[in-house]
Amino acid sequence: MSRCHGIGQARGDHRAARHRSASSTRRQVRSSPRRSAPWRIFIHPQIPSDALRDAAYRGIEPLTDLGLATFGWGWHIEAATAALRVIPRGTLDRHPDLQIVLGHWGELLPFWRDRADSLARLAGLKHRISDYLRTNLFLTTSGMLNPALLHHALTVTTTDRLIFSTDSPFQQPTRADIDTFLAHFASDGDRRKISSTNAATLFNIDLTAR
Repeated sequence: MSRCHGIGQARGDHRAARHRSASSTRRQVRSSPRRSAPWRIFIHPQIPSDALRDAAYRGIEPLTDLGLATFGWGWHIEAATAALRVIPRGTLDRHPDLQIVLGHWGELLPFWRDRADSLARLAGLKHRISDYLRTNLFLTTSGMLNPALLHHALTVTTTDRLIFSTDSPFQQPTRADIDTFLAHFASDGDRRKISSTNAATLFNIDLTAR
């Protein structure tokens, strides 16, 4: 990561820290040591706060409660909400070159874009929410290689915005699984994009360096 400049990270329990999305994003963008490339922020899930877990993710039995709050549901809802809140605050209108990276095919956000679009008018945004998803959001696969997820993602965005990733220990695809998944792309060029060149371009990685 020493070769990746202008990268920030936020964690996805949006309620625990009073919606850090706007203030911390402004601080990170303003303090960037290099603005020759777009700023990139990876919003990654974390375990929800105790207050949120009490309100939404407890009451079954402890182990199931934990799964519900994390990999089974909560991680993805909370990370999606943290990312979504950046947009109605006008952050992407003020910083149109800001790029947000979300794992797990966008943490459910692309699946709800039709309803989220209604926020744009209320917030006085320049574009629809779905437009920002196409211009300011990168989706990583996180080892979820279901072709149905790929096909849906391509109704929301393009292959230029997809990044292959795994998610050990939760998702550990085999080489055969990966080859089968990549076969769903229309061309070798698209396969190269998702496999390496999209990430290299986004994070300023020289693929020829050793």
